[in-house]
Amino acid sequence: MTTDSEGKQIKVGDKVAILSMPQWFISDDSSPTTSEVKSYTGPVMIAYEIDEDGYVWLETMTRLSNNNYESHNFGMEPNNLLII
Repeated sequence: MTTDSEGKQIKVGDKVAILSMPQWFISDDSSPTTSEVKSYTGPVMIAYEIDEDGYVWLETMTRLSNNNYESHNFGMEPNNLLII
């Protein structure tokens, strides 16, 4: 069973927030990618998959100035998440 930081079971379709990024996920504090990844802490996302290792897969979508969208998908350890 995959559980959040409070021990609640996470299921596909649940709304979750990232409470903190694991250090292994943030490679270099000066990298532009690192600041982008840190910005994912807090906003509500939908869990769209839970893999066989218990990682919860999330997607973030950003609207760009030219009306295009940019999408990032990543797996997160469930103990860093909170069901909203």
